[in-house]
Amino acid sequence: MTVRGIFLFVVILLPACFGRHGKPKLNFKALTFNTGLLGVVEQKNPDHDTSREDRRDVIIEAVRSSNADVVCLQEISKGTDIEAFVRGLANEYPHSQSQLHLFNGQLPQQAGVQHSAVCSAGAAAALVGCAFANNCAALLGTFSSSDEFVACLETSCGSALQNLIRFSGQSCLTCLSLQVAIDVTKLLDVCASPVPSEQSLTINPMGLLLLSKQPLTVRQSGSFYPNIPQFLSRGYLRSKFVDKVTVVCTHLIPPLSDVTNPEVALKPFFPTLVEQSRSEITTIVETFKDVRPLLLLGDFNVNGGPLVPGKAFGEDQYRRLSKIFNTQVTSNCTFCDADQNVYNFNSEEVARVVDFIFGNGLWIRNVKRVFTPDEVSIPDNGERVPLSDHFGVMGDAVCSPGAGRMGKKGRKRM
Repeated sequence: MTVRGIFLFVVILLPACFGRHGKPKLNFKALTFNTGLLGVVEQKNPDHDTSREDRRDVIIEAVRSSNADVVCLQEISKGTDIEAFVRGLANEYPHSQSQLHLFNGQLPQQAGVQHSAVCSAGAAAALVGCAFANNCAALLGTFSSSDEFVACLETSCGSALQNLIRFSGQSCLTCLSLQVAIDVTKLLDVCASPVPSEQSLTINPMGLLLLSKQPLTVRQSGSFYPNIPQFLSRGYLRSKFVDKVTVVCTHLIPPLSDVTNPEVALKPFFPTLVEQSRSEITTIVETFKDVRPLLLLGDFNVNGGPLVPGKAFGEDQYRRLSKIFNTQVTSNCTFCDADQNVYNFNSEEVARVVDFIFGNGLWIRNVKRVFTPDEVSIPDNGERVPLSDHFGVMGDAVCSPGAGRMGKKGRKRM
């Protein structure tokens, strides 16, 4: 160990980890859950009775009952949804962070007040008009047609799309993507109203929400692609938990295949989504490999579960993460086939584990899959169905200066 390494170990990590008599003073529970509140779950399952709002309210109660100390939630982009979680869980989780929060940790009122539109009314109207004129809008309505809709926009309305990307910014593109999935008929009203309106959405672009029972300080957010507006923005929230542990909540792009194209603004940088996923993993590794104690959790969209012949899904990138950070992987899929999660009936993807809790200077223990229908569910047509197209993952984090680049010992499967 270098002199600098000994200094960090003795002066920073040991006091952070241990109290009197050598007992760990940092031992807490962490939860990660992809809520699926972008409208895609309903788009994939139009025959289900459950609504996005119904699921949101049950998810709030499930988080309340989880007894986790730190919670990382993904796919919550509507400001009113962020407000519902923050206000609804204020007693259990008085500390929270999103891209809509102010620097002091307060969340401005989202519902019941007038907001300016996130899109330029003229640029959005021009794109929508072009989409209808070229029959792109006719492709909307199902999950499987979403890629065709975007492809039609790029082919037939490229100039209007580029104009919107150039002048309207990230929140506009997120709003359009969200509203297309939820209710395209209200797209201009909620994303591009020419005057301030209560209907206008406020947007949490990366869809991330961090909740904590203990104070969060040094709040930051990081985009994987700064200053490049995207329909699906990816990045991370970063904060200090009890002023000691760096907590990072993230959501990465899925490496769907070697031939799947990134969205229009990122095509100059990545030939495929596989390359984009590798770039995001590299950013995570290089940014946080020397940060200790570190809790890193979220939806990484790379498979750490059992391999399926001929169906690789970023396993090589998962191995890059697990060589640097220690974790335990649940033996049960977190994004599952329809036989375990009915919301994935129209998905062609194989069952996999993509949601993780990693530690650096923290041991990750007692990891388990949570929010399964036998624990918590929502009624649909007389059946009990899951809360999202993902299941959650919860585990214990115990401060340990030696936990990090562990080799196989630190990557036990549960």
